[in-house]
Amino acid sequence: MDIKASLVICSYERPESLKRCLASIEKQTFKDYEIILCEEEGRLVELKDKGWRKAKGELLLWVDDDIEVVNN
Repeated sequence: MDIKASLVICSYERPESLKRCLASIEKQTFKDYEIILCEEEGRLVELKDKGWRKAKGELLLWVDDDIEVVNN
């Protein structure tokens, strides 16, 4: 089964923000996605680069850990 969207989430030492972000994604009706979590210290550009290289989806979305996705 092909994945429609890859969500790359970069986070570092902000577990509460990450929990809220993941919870907001989980509430969406669209479920054809994968989540790639880049949870380490480093430059944001490098983390995003690592994330997109692992992505398998047709669409690529970068989501910061402090973002709560609104309902679709």
